[in-house]
Amino acid sequence: MKIVYIFIHPSISQSKIQYVLNNINFHPFCKRAINFRLTHEQALADMFYGPIETYQVNTYQMIANQCILTNEIKLFDLKSLVFPYAATKLHFIGHNSSNQLKLQEKKLINGDIFETLFFHWSRYEEVHWPLEKRDQWDLMPELDLHVVKNGMYTSPFLDDLILWLIRLFLPDFQFVYNKQFIYTYDIDYLHFDELSYRNMIGEILSILKRSNHPFQGISKFIKFIKEPQINFDALFPSNTGIVFLLMGGSHAFDYPKTPNAYKRIDHLVQYVVQLGMDLGIHPSFETTYGVEKMYNELHLLEKISGYKITKSRQHFLHIDYDKTIPLLEQCGIEEDYSCGFNLYTGYKVGTSFPFYYWNWQYNRPSTIISYPLIWMDSAQWYQSKKQINTYNEEKTKFFKSITYGETQVNEHPIFQTKLKYLL
Repeated sequence: MKIVYIFIHPSISQSKIQYVLNNINFHPFCKRAINFRLTHEQALADMFYGPIETYQVNTYQMIANQCILTNEIKLFDLKSLVFPYAATKLHFIGHNSSNQLKLQEKKLINGDIFETLFFHWSRYEEVHWPLEKRDQWDLMPELDLHVVKNGMYTSPFLDDLILWLIRLFLPDFQFVYNKQFIYTYDIDYLHFDELSYRNMIGEILSILKRSNHPFQGISKFIKFIKEPQINFDALFPSNTGIVFLLMGGSHAFDYPKTPNAYKRIDHLVQYVVQLGMDLGIHPSFETTYGVEKMYNELHLLEKISGYKITKSRQHFLHIDYDKTIPLLEQCGIEEDYSCGFNLYTGYKVGTSFPFYYWNWQYNRPSTIISYPLIWMDSAQWYQSKKQINTYNEEKTKFFKSITYGETQVNEHPIFQTKLKYLL
């Protein structure tokens, strides 16, 4: 294994740069091939990272932007993330050759890879987005995200940066990584009879408006509502993956649970355990800020299943990267599957590979591994303008475009049932 030693200037935050290096080393490209380490011995360094005035001619030099990875706590103007400034500030794989990362003046690198990686992995822009500008889900609007504004979410650009870095020291390095899929399922509710009459009417109107055969669709829908038993076999076609269960919640975005609903959950949990699938909690909307609510829902699922639950995905992807990460840690969550788009399909973080979050409250690396969400059925539905034929075509096209990675695919079984009424 190749060991690369990096010497950093005293103005750089050692904890943040160590976090970046740990995530780089955790990346599948690096495992068993290369390892990046900090050194306090400048003479041993293969790379120097710091401001330009300290440039060392005998090693690779990456010029630090000094916006995020400094010891000082300071913010820079998020407006600066718009092209063309961003081409040299916070991403380097652009749309034309002038944006390509390259060496200048022998071993001088023309962009700050480490700050770029920290920006995306730590969810810096979402943490610092003003509260008054957040959307109906209390999130930074996805249209304002750097990757969306600059059309970067269609490809795993962070993987490109890491690959470029590796090849500085291993020029002939080739990665071999097959396509892998992580199938996940969100169970918000198990039957349409758990919806309010208002929601039920909304479903019927949706079928009338969007179905290829509306009257047949309504007939199937009514038949399904009258059917008291749920065919669990139809919920999870592959019989593999992780099932995330919503266990309660009183917010308008949640689905209140009746005793009958909890009986269905009990039966479903036993079925999932029997199949050997994993279970995860789908915390209700308000758990984002409340550890007691999170504990209660987690305890209920653990009581029903008999297993310790360590996997989580926030309902509506309602995760506050400043406040929610410490709560998840406190509740014993080890893996989170919330980092993805509500309205787009693609790479919100620039990779499909897992990474560790940054804990902004305690200014340290988090213990939680994030598995990026790449494709979600409801996001594809929105992106396809809620047209069933377009949905199927664009879904097929998206999956054909994937060449490697650990692609997390998320479906809502009841939503998939609803789509059948539109065909």
